[in-house]
Amino acid sequence: MQRPKVIDELTLRVVSDNSVKVGRRGLLGEHGFSAVLSAAGESVLFDTGQTGAVVTNNLKAMKAPHPATVVLSHGHYDHSGGLLEYAKVCPRPCRLFTQGDAFGKRLKKVGEKLQDIGMPFAKEALVDAGYEIHESDAPELATDWLATSGIIRRESFEEPETEFYIVEGGKAKKDPFLDDSAVAAILRGKGLVVVTGCAHAGVVNTIRQFQRLLGEERVHAVVGGFHLVDASKDKMERTMAALGELNPDYLIPGHCTGKDAAYALRDALGKRVIFCEAGLERTF
Repeated sequence: MQRPKVIDELTLRVVSDNSVKVGRRGLLGEHGFSAVLSAAGESVLFDTGQTGAVVTNNLKAMKAPHPATVVLSHGHYDHSGGLLEYAKVCPRPCRLFTQGDAFGKRLKKVGEKLQDIGMPFAKEALVDAGYEIHESDAPELATDWLATSGIIRRESFEEPETEFYIVEGGKAKKDPFLDDSAVAAILRGKGLVVVTGCAHAGVVNTIRQFQRLLGEERVHAVVGGFHLVDASKDKMERTMAALGELNPDYLIPGHCTGKDAAYALRDALGKRVIFCEAGLERTF
């Protein structure tokens, strides 16, 4: 993959998250995540939340761009569920970047039962809705300034969660999260801006993936779900230590990070931690 173009600034608009920023009128929240990333006169929609009603409402209420490029972080319903509704307002041609494994059947163990948490429609429905689907397990450029991660290499303490499953050959097996991906841009003089969906492969692993991939060590901002909601004390302490070593200028945890973990990060890293909520707008 060609190295993405270095940009001077990037604007983040959080379109969907579990909560809504205080004071923002006309916005809806839900368990899910979606954000618009804008730079160099172009925008990308990263994930579409759980329902299209929230994404389309909030895009309009925030007077945000409606990008013709969509990147899907993984195949869970709370990130992909808005795709069909967004297709109705997506400019044509509407491109969707994802990994092929995102369309597989996905389950989560809740109590003693396995519940379907996968994409709520088939790939064919997205094609019929007008998406041009680009599937790749390798890193790609979604725009000339935004890179996808490809399959994230796991080399730290961040092991995949045990309550998630995929279905292969009619049988449920532990989900290796080969569909889990993220995006990143390079800011001139500042370093990486990394945006995750749920970081099932590990937020630290995700950051390090982009450091290797893009040849940039500095980390300016990390945004999105860090999946620390059920993290053990040991994992939480090691995550905070690793993030401290990576030394980002900003951490913006939301969605599946969990409130306790987000506050723990704020206590450890101070005001560089900003809570991610629908309606948050920030230019880096």
